[in-house]
Amino acid sequence: MIEYCKEGWNALSKYSTEETAAWDEELAQLALAPILIDTANLKNTSEVTPADTEAVKYLESKLDTSSAKFNRDDYFDEISTAKADIGQLSIEEILRKDYKQWTESDSANLGISSVVKPLPFLLKKAERAESALLDSICNFAADRKLSLYALMTTASSESGELARELLVVSLDAIGAEAIAALEQNAAEILGLKSWGKGVLDCQGDGAGAVGGQQHGWRSRAWVQERVENSRKEVGPLLRKALYNAATSAAA
Repeated sequence: MIEYCKEGWNALSKYSTEETAAWDEELAQLALAPILIDTANLKNTSEVTPADTEAVKYLESKLDTSSAKFNRDDYFDEISTAKADIGQLSIEEILRKDYKQWTESDSANLGISSVVKPLPFLLKKAERAESALLDSICNFAADRKLSLYALMTTASSESGELARELLVVSLDAIGAEAIAALEQNAAEILGLKSWGKGVLDCQGDGAGAVGGQQHGWRSRAWVQERVENSRKEVGPLLRKALYNAATSAAA
């Protein structure tokens, strides 16, 4: 997007005044924020692309980086803190905050939420009740008519290292088959290890299941030890698993 807008931005900058220069700085900081967040301040080499590096270089040319007025590390710390400040949000609002959805094989819907707090934080929100958390997740997924829903958490461990968790929930038989395929085919790729002694691993066979779901309801939660795999990598794996399950069911 920065590359697309650069020519027009440069043309406008030819008529720069003190006021428009201030606007340029504000806009440049705003545009920097998602790049720095997505790439961990350009330090996550698995996520950084040449376009990211060039965009940051260009945007910083609009900023006064020679003084204490702007420091990228300080700015990254500031926006990271703001991004992680979700304590006042409800579980539904947290799931909706960074959410993406796809449709596979014309009918099977997949939704993925990225959350900047670990599963224990969400359990605390649910008053430490696993069933209450799964109810909230099931309701969120059912409202969006999903076959498969995934919750990805990203947070810092006690030692300050990146930690990831993955919780998946199916609302029908197609989604349940996709979970089984994901566990079989991607466990090693993602480094999936059972989370919390399996307390969030459930299966329902009727209307009495968690969330009132019918046969096909299932949940699985893992620690994701291969932390270099973000939603960019996990998303395609989930989509492929759901697509294959949906086409198999339609055959």
